[in-house]
Amino acid sequence: MRANTSIGDWLDALASRNPTPGGGAVAAHLGAQSTALFAMVCRYSKHGDFGPQFIAALDASTQRFLELGEADEAAYKTLIKSLKTGRQNGFEPDQIDAAYLQAAEPPLMIFELAAKIARQFQTVQASTNQNLASDTAMVGLMLDCTLKCAELNIHINLDACTDPALAAPYLDRIQSHSETRQSLTAIITKPSAQ
Repeated sequence: MRANTSIGDWLDALASRNPTPGGGAVAAHLGAQSTALFAMVCRYSKHGDFGPQFIAALDASTQRFLELGEADEAAYKTLIKSLKTGRQNGFEPDQIDAAYLQAAEPPLMIFELAAKIARQFQTVQASTNQNLASDTAMVGLMLDCTLKCAELNIHINLDACTDPALAAPYLDRIQSHSETRQSLTAIITKPSAQ
């Protein structure tokens, strides 16, 4: 979503009969919403490490998620163009694999940014303003959803590669955040977070 696009216009575009924006952009928007809400919670929280630099970093991450949503749209359009060219001129497996790997990059960056924010969230969520308990819990839930949606998009692209070995570095990067995901799941499933 571009800075000058209203939420209503973006939702209309999402609902339209066009392939973009699609699931990757939705994952990015979930991430952006989670960091924006996290920033609001931090602005109301007096205890803990919620200084201006921490909050500014969250604001920057919100913008980064939106940029990654645009990058996902661009990568998908490039993939479709590569597939169309391949159908017309004959498929070159290396070129097709490269297009799918390129399409996997934005959701992987969304995933990794969400994992970074999740680690920050885990560190400070217990010291947030208790009057915002539902908002704080929603940050965790949206981060979890961002991770799951981004991972789904990563796998869809990797699974389409003709050479399965190409997926290994991407899968290793996802796996490197498993502890973060387990910790986040433990936080959002606690009764106090519901």
